[in-house]
Amino acid sequence: GGGGGGGGGGPVGTRVYVGNLSYETDWAALKDHMKTAGAVAHADVSRGPDGRSKGFGVVEFATVNDARNAIRELHDTYLNGRAIIVRPDKDPKGPPDARLYVGNLPYKMQWQGLKDLVAAVATVEHADVPVDADGRSKGFGIVEMASAEDAQIAIRELNNTEVEGRSIEVRLDRDA
Repeated sequence: GGGGGGGGGGPVGTRVYVGNLSYETDWAALKDHMKTAGAVAHADVSRGPDGRSKGFGVVEFATVNDARNAIRELHDTYLNGRAIIVRPDKDPKGPPDARLYVGNLPYKMQWQGLKDLVAAVATVEHADVPVDADGRSKGFGIVEMASAEDAQIAIRELNNTEVEGRSIEVRLDRDA
């Protein structure tokens, strides 16, 4: 059994990392370029605190097949004068405003329980409950929501509610 952790460089999910972007490339240009390989659900270019592009982004495709196509067909193609890198996204982090920290969880709650809890009020992409070396829960979880709007709904509906006698904290993840 088990599972629920983020993947490494193994199987391709629906998300691809796109690197070596020119600083002029915004999410719309990235999405336009990537949709030649398949249906794009979301495209995002990472930006620093000053609002400037960090030169990479993540594109979420509708299907795993579309993501595979993008890796096969668009790696090393040119976008705004630069040969881009397209590979499976190793980092399951979504946009920071859609990533939640859920604290004070019951120690027996695993990722599936956390996902079910949050999915009852809003759309969840991924949930994880970190465990220590002995496999015991650390008492908190990280939940990737489908959108910033879903994250706000989950905070509004679940923050300071009781789960198995514990008052849980639900907020945006500051480390995202």
